[in-house]
Amino acid sequence: MAAYVICALAEQPELMRPCAVDRLSNEVRHRLYQRCLTRERKRLGLAAPTRHAPCPIPLSSLDAEFVACEVFRGKSPLSGTKMGAGAQLVLTRWDGRRAADVDNLVLLTKDEAAEHDAACASAPDGDGRAALPPAVVARVDALIRDAVTGCRSR
Repeated sequence: MAAYVICALAEQPELMRPCAVDRLSNEVRHRLYQRCLTRERKRLGLAAPTRHAPCPIPLSSLDAEFVACEVFRGKSPLSGTKMGAGAQLVLTRWDGRRAADVDNLVLLTKDEAAEHDAACASAPDGDGRAALPPAVVARVDALIRDAVTGCRSR
């Protein structure tokens, strides 16, 4: 909070924004991460990782927590459903054509993610975002872009 006040006094509040969501517990973070990996393995047709064949997906559990808490503030950008409100939220690819990475994940409810993944799979170019309202796509793109560049200008 002190960093936010200092940035505000320097008339640059967009540089720092207090976190609106508490950090995830180790158990919740691990579950979110494992669900993301499971979705990706199913999508890519991969077997579960072993000691000799580790998972090829370049994410860590801290990456999953960053996307869920810092980028999307613990809620689905489609429905506004919050983590811990009885709904199961998962991370899935935002742009179905690109690999799962910090700059291409979105936090959705399990049902929203299934619909989005189905739209990606049925789209000719693999991008299911066309099935969503343009305002939602622009908002999610801005959230991801701002988080990745570190610029929080809203």
